[in-house]
Amino acid sequence: MHDNHSPPPISASRARIPPTSALLAFEAAARLLSFRRAAEELGFTASAISHQLGSLEAQLGERLFSRVGRSVRLTPAGERFAHQVRRGLAAINRGLDDLATDGQTRQIRLSASALFSQTVLVPHLRDFARRWPRYDLRLEVTARMVDFSIEQVDAGIRIGRGPWPGLTRTRLLTVRGLPAASPSFLEAHPVTAPADLLGLPLIHNAFFPSAWSDWFAVHGLSIEDHDTRRDVTLDSLPIALEAAQHGVGVVLTMDPLVRSHPGFGTTLIAAIDPPASSELSFWLVHQIEAGADPKIKALTHWLRDAVQAIAPSSATR
Repeated sequence: MHDNHSPPPISASRARIPPTSALLAFEAAARLLSFRRAAEELGFTASAISHQLGSLEAQLGERLFSRVGRSVRLTPAGERFAHQVRRGLAAINRGLDDLATDGQTRQIRLSASALFSQTVLVPHLRDFARRWPRYDLRLEVTARMVDFSIEQVDAGIRIGRGPWPGLTRTRLLTVRGLPAASPSFLEAHPVTAPADLLGLPLIHNAFFPSAWSDWFAVHGLSIEDHDTRRDVTLDSLPIALEAAQHGVGVVLTMDPLVRSHPGFGTTLIAAIDPPASSELSFWLVHQIEAGADPKIKALTHWLRDAVQAIAPSSATR
């Protein structure tokens, strides 16, 4: 016997699973929204794809696609099923990767932003290798939010307030906005209050376009009162910090992370250190089912220790 919380017997589960060929055909057609292109990608004929999808719809008792003229669209049921199929295929790929990896080493693929990687992760990579030598930590530095259902990533570092559906989150670090610039720039453009920044050239991060607007709003100011003609927009925070070090303008960075950035305190200093502004947190996120994986537990322990070493008063356990 099994209780209501136990998974069904394997034989019962297997009876409900459609053929792999049908699932692959559906995933390709759902992603490409074209039976013809799906057939070309998989090396099938268009009629074979249509037959596979017709059989799949018959087994599920649901229409997965609808036709509008010559175009193909997913139905609401098709959208839901496509998400689950992608997650399932990604899980199978991860399992194959683990089998293909040497028995003494398992990869951990972690996605994180450039500044968090530079100030928190990279300085502690040797510590991770020393403490967990059987794991091979692979770091993907990107500002975008990866899609765990289709990408080969085990965990990610995200900033915000969440939650993110389908993912477990662990708070690592709380940060606040801190304007910074080069000493020579601030000597030429003294700043004594947040309002003074409205008259200076600002450096924006393309991935957080509302950051300055939000910061001014917290201090009772409006970005609408700022002349944007001398502003610049860059696509990563480390590059924005470098621009500020060269006197391009004032950058809105993250305290306390920026205090571990090379050059902070010499070629880059706080433009103004006002009372605490609105706060955001960095989170470790991963798929719910990965929480029991020993490598995710090792990663979590390491990240907490790394954050604690850099900002002991800001880390949240």
